[in-house]
Amino acid sequence: MEVQENSSTLEFQEYMIDLINKGSLSLMLSIGHRTGLFDTMVSLPSSTSKQIPLVSDLEDRLKKGINVLDIGCGNSRVMNMMANRFPLSRFTGYDISQEAIKNVQYKSLLTGNNNVDFTVKDVSKILDTQSKSIF
Repeated sequence: MEVQENSSTLEFQEYMIDLINKGSLSLMLSIGHRTGLFDTMVSLPSSTSKQIPLVSDLEDRLKKGINVLDIGCGNSRVMNMMANRFPLSRFTGYDISQEAIKNVQYKSLLTGNNNVDFTVKDVSKILDTQSKSIF
C-alpha cells in the first residue's frame, strides 16, 4: 500500500524529527554534565562570534559563487536560506537519513532553489574516489 504525502504528513515528519533532535540534545547535555565538560567550560573566558575565526571574505565569495557542503544537513533550513541569498553558489547537503533528505528536497522545491542538492550519503564513506565534487 502506497502512502500519499500531504501537508499533515510532512508536518508530522517534521514534528518527529524535531522531537528526536530535542531528545538528542537532552542526551548530549546529560553527557556534558556527567563528564564535567560544563564545569571546565565555566572556567574559560567567554567568546563572541567576532572572536571565532571565519573564512575571510566569505560573503563576497558566496556572492561570486563557491561550493558549500553541509555534512549531516538534516532539515537544512540554513542551506535553503543561503541558496536563496547566494544564487551563484552551489550548495550540497549530505545526511544518512533518507527521511530527512526527502523532507528537505521537498522544502527546496517549494522555495524554488535550483542551486542546492541534498543526497543520502553515509559520511563515514565520504572519501569516495569516484566523487567529482570539490569543496
